[in-house]
This record gives sequence, structure tokens and C-alpha cells, in this order.
Amino acid sequence: MNKFKKIFAILLVASLGTVVACGDDDDKGTKANNTDQTQTDTGTNGSDTGTNDSDTGTNGGDDTKQLKDLSAAELSAFCTQTNKQESVLFDPSNEFGKTNCLINGSFDGYFDGEDEADAKDICELSQADCLADPVVDSDVCMNPTDCTATVAEFDKCTLDYIASEKALLAKFAGKTCADYTTEAGYDAMIAILDSSDFPASCEALETKCPKIFELEDDTE
Repeated sequence: MNKFKKIFAILLVASLGTVVACGDDDDKGTKANNTDQTQTDTGTNGSDTGTNDSDTGTNGGDDTKQLKDLSAAELSAFCTQTNKQESVLFDPSNEFGKTNCLINGSFDGYFDGEDEADAKDICELSQADCLADPVVDSDVCMNPTDCTATVAEFDKCTLDYIASEKALLAKFAGKTCADYTTEAGYDAMIAILDSSDFPASCEALETKCPKIFELEDDTE
């Protein structure tokens, strides 16, 4: 995954936990090296709402303004809007949130389970905990230094990325922990997660925002 794809995903799914691989299985340990990338990829899904409403834009409605030119207040509002929408997108009461709970639970079960039955049980417990968790707004914000992309360009990337990931998550419809906590099931899950292409609009945005992946906390 390139750096922008990683940071863009983080901006949208910062409230998701990171799965830590456990156990002594060497093959699982090798696969665990891909866990951070894969889980980051899973977490950028949701509705067709963008990170910013063009009618009530967080920067005063000027979507032609470059991100580097946003004032501190405008940037904070922009990030708050982005993170608030991310929280809605990962609400476990909707299908996208439920799917992400399944995926994260599957990682927990696969890496922590002693055998397939144990892995399935761990996945189901993790999934249940995830579904019961309230959605909490994140305070993660981008670094707009030297970013010549406009608010509209960022929004375009957001919409394209969300649409791409929505299509990806649809491939998990009807699946359960039992489908992804075996060796073959885990490999199948990874193959699905790796099948999503990063939108051209986001690749273009990366070239205009060389430092956007250097995270800043907008509460500091």
C-alpha cells in the first residue's frame, strides 16, 4: 500500500482497533505482516456522503480552496466533519459496520485461536464485542502542509474510495466467522481484501499532498 492510501484509510477509520497477531505458528506469523495493511484497507467504507457537504462546507463553502490554505479553524472543522462521517459509516447498526466487525473478528480468531474451533469462538466473541461498541468520533487530522489539492479534490477522492470499498465489502455478504478462521478461509479473505484498486482520484491527490500522511492530532 502506498503512503497516501494508508493515511487516507487511517483518516476514515481511525477509531478501529489494530489486530495484534499472537501464537507460535510460523505461517501465521508471516501472514501477520500483512495484517496492518489489510485491516486498514477494510476500513474505508460506507455511504455516498463525502467528507464535506458542498452546500454547507466546513471551510465556509469554498471547495476550490487548497487544503494548505485552510486556516486552523477551517482545518479542524474539515477534519471533524470527516471523522464524524467516518463514525457514521462504521456504525455497527449498519451493514458496513457489521462487515467490518466480522473482518476484524476473523483476524482475532485466526491469529489467536489454538485450533479452528477456538478460532471461530474467538472471532464470534470479538465480533459481538465490536457490534456492541458505540461509535466514537476520532480526533485524527491530516497534515495539509504543501498540499495543493482543493477541498473538492479531497472530497472526490473520498467519494471514489468509499464507493470502491462499499463494492469490496459487498463480497462478504452472508459470510460468518466460520468462513474466515481456517487456513483456506483466511487466505480467501485476504484475497478479497487485496482485490480493491485505489481510485485514480486518490492517486492524483497523493501527488499534490506530499506530507498528508504525516498525521497531526487536531486536538493538540
